[in-house]
Parts: sequence; structure tokens; C-alpha cells
Amino acid sequence: NGKVFQYRNVVRDITERKHAEEILRESELRFRSVWEKSTDGMRITNEEGIVRLVNDAYCKMMEKPREEIEGKPITIVYEAAKQAEILRKHQERFHSRSIPAHLERELVLWNGKRIVLELSNTFLENPHQPTLSLSVFKNITERKRSISSACLRSVMSRTTFLY
Repeated sequence: NGKVFQYRNVVRDITERKHAEEILRESELRFRSVWEKSTDGMRITNEEGIVRLVNDAYCKMMEKPREEIEGKPITIVYEAAKQAEILRKHQERFHSRSIPAHLERELVLWNGKRIVLELSNTFLENPHQPTLSLSVFKNITERKRSISSACLRSVMSRTTFLY
């Protein structure tokens, strides 16, 4: 007969959801800004030692383009002779959650270049996703060379040479 005999209206307040979405969007923008603008190299890896994500500073430091690093084992940037050992240690430490939080290390890169790095590591744990590892790399090679040179000059200035 075409007559409406019942009408329902459902209204939901989505203010809180919209606010949460905006907070998430802002957080993602802050993270992206830090990731892209950092002068420190950053790398995210999984338990198997596969690089998931790197920033431009990491690529520059390792002297390789992003496409040669992401999706590959972490060892792709290191000298061939040490790759198996480095990957094995990463996997063991990741599995036991014993990756050092801070360390300094001299490394030989894939191209033979020696660099001294200061590293900070942390686990990224999310309840519904696999755990990842974030490593932040600071190249301290020049600082170490300056300190070594200053120490050598100091020793030399206090040394008496007899001829």
C-alpha cells in the first residue's frame, strides 16, 4: 500500500574515532619526518636478518642504493668474509632478545672501506605483527681519527728523542 509503518534512525557518534585517526596520522607524519631527515642511518630488520626498511642516511653511509639493501640480508653491506658470521650472530641475538642496546664497532664494508659506527638497537614489538629490530647508526670514524691523532700528538710532545 506504500505507507511507512515503521522508521528507524541510527546515529553513531564517531568523534572519538575521528580524533584517534587524526592522532595516528600526526604520529605517522612525525615518524616519517624523523626517518627521512635524520643524519643517522636507520635500519629495520626482521628475525631472519632481512632488511625491511632503511633511510637515505643509511644508504649513503653504506654506499649502496636502497634497492640493493631492502629485502636483502643485513650482511649485504659488509665484507664477504664476515657475512655468514654477522648474520648468524644477528639471528641468535634476535631470537634470544640479546641484541646490545648500545655499542661501537669498526666494520669493513662491502667495498673494503673501514668505518667506525656507534649503534643503538631496540626491538619494535607490536601485538599483532612480527617483532622487528630498529638499529640507528652514527658514523664516528672522523671523531675516532681526531681523538687518535690528538693522543698521538700528546704522546709525541712528551717524548724526548735521543739521537
